[in-house]
Amino acid sequence: MKTDTPDHFARLDAETILAAAESTGLRSTGRFQQLNSMENRVYAVEVEDETQPRGVSQIIIKFYRPERWTPAMLVSEHALLRLLSEENIETPRLVALEDHSFVHPEATTLRSKLCGDLSPQFPQTPTLGKIGPFCFAVWEKIIGRVPLELEENDLLSIGRTVARMHNLFERNINSEHFVRARFSLDMYVNIPHQNLNKWGRIPRQFQTPLLELIEELGRGLAWLPEADKFIPVHGDLHRLNLVQTTEGGQFWFVDFDDCQIGMAMQDLWPLASTCGINIPEHIAAYEDIKPADYAMRMLCQGYSEFRALPNDWEIFVEPLRTLKMVHYLGWIAGRWTDPFFRQTFSFFEDVDYWEKTLFDISDQYQMLRAKGLLE
Repeated sequence: MKTDTPDHFARLDAETILAAAESTGLRSTGRFQQLNSMENRVYAVEVEDETQPRGVSQIIIKFYRPERWTPAMLVSEHALLRLLSEENIETPRLVALEDHSFVHPEATTLRSKLCGDLSPQFPQTPTLGKIGPFCFAVWEKIIGRVPLELEENDLLSIGRTVARMHNLFERNINSEHFVRARFSLDMYVNIPHQNLNKWGRIPRQFQTPLLELIEELGRGLAWLPEADKFIPVHGDLHRLNLVQTTEGGQFWFVDFDDCQIGMAMQDLWPLASTCGINIPEHIAAYEDIKPADYAMRMLCQGYSEFRALPNDWEIFVEPLRTLKMVHYLGWIAGRWTDPFFRQTFSFFEDVDYWEKTLFDISDQYQMLRAKGLLE
């Protein structure tokens, strides 16, 4: 997986976008809008649709960042999405490609990524396309909202759904052919360290202590990758990747771009940290607990109804949070040649940012040591 890449998307023009959209057999009106996405380029494309009152609807097309994932990894992601759709776990549906001149050769291997008792009607139509240097995929558009705040029952329900998703993935993934990145200290410590060192723009007074601290975290958390069973996980399941299409309705899971082979807790602690829950008065009255800790408890309670978590699941939360902080730094540093990243993360060159970053990671390090979570 390469990280130091130029602006690949400079070659992505309107003609390419519309041609990829029409590879589905739909006819575009020529109108499209770019949507927010850091790693990839995502567009809402208007297409003719006689079933709609205005005669048009929209599809979502994603052009994957070249050289980030291999085609086999992208097809493996699509296999997970097909599984979810067939098992009524809500996620936007992939649209099959009808023009075979756009079908990526690897797209035909989707069925090989899966095993188990799949329905004979399980869709095998190709969904990974290729045009020029770009791999792409098309989704049906869903209309909904990201929840501003989650209630106790929401968290219990989401926890159950995450457990069902993990059971489904574990049961139906063909480990010989399924290909995604695997959680490791190389991914979350060594590569970020290399990217930051190569970037070379951390203010001098913070560079050595920060890089040495990251190395120390890598040594101290060497136990983590061996501490739990690995399964396919969403990999980036925070509040912004939940969508409700109706008030009080089921939550849809979106954006599986970071799906990986990892630990169940990777799909739980980010939700707990970002959900913005209010602790019920009857709990707050007699128990001193932080909102994120209470949310974590509710998610794990719902999850445990369908799938077992380790008895000591609490020990995973802060190590994973710390590694995510380090990974975030390396991610931005590794993308600095992309002008979109330089514009979005302009604060990355501010002295104050690095002073706070060193303080925050040092604080995490001290907390992990105090809890006996560093070797």
